[in-house]
Amino acid sequence: MLGEPEQIVVNLKCDLPASVRQSLAIQLGPDSQVEYAVESDLTQERHYGTSYVIVTATHLVAADAEEVTAAIPLARVKEARLDELFASCSLVAVLDGEGGPPAANSEKRLGHCTKALVPEFVALCRVINDIKRNKTIVLPDSQGAVVCPRCGLPLPERGANCPACVPRLAVFRRLMGLLKPYRLKSAVLVVTTFVSVAA
Repeated sequence: MLGEPEQIVVNLKCDLPASVRQSLAIQLGPDSQVEYAVESDLTQERHYGTSYVIVTATHLVAADAEEVTAAIPLARVKEARLDELFASCSLVAVLDGEGGPPAANSEKRLGHCTKALVPEFVALCRVINDIKRNKTIVLPDSQGAVVCPRCGLPLPERGANCPACVPRLAVFRRLMGLLKPYRLKSAVLVVTTFVSVAA
């Protein structure tokens, strides 16, 4: 039968493409170290594609698949929050008005993701807020997989069994095994159903 669904750790340190790393070095200097990075499945324009939200020691960074699109000093960030929308969510940085042109308490959307990646964005939001509050950063526990490890199809729920990989014949045999004590009643029910459908 089906085993226990695969458990994966929420990845807050994804691999960044070389072009994004190079753009990050140009924007923030060659010494900038990536502390946390989350890959998203939506672009900054909310189309399907790749984008990144990156946390360095000094900045919050938004990047598309090729380059950095925004870099905000952590000193200007009051807090981070997640705005959940109908089929997606957005990671928002609430900024204070000091040290730059944006108005007091303005907001900057750093990245968007579909519901499949909400746990990663929630964890990153918590990490950013813990950094701002000088708290010890505690990474979240395991989460279920988003896609089937066997066939690669998206799962209906995180960590659920894949409907395409269910061994249908084994399930049918198991069902027939459970009906053994009720063979006569089951046969009468099937015959009655066929007769009523045929009439």
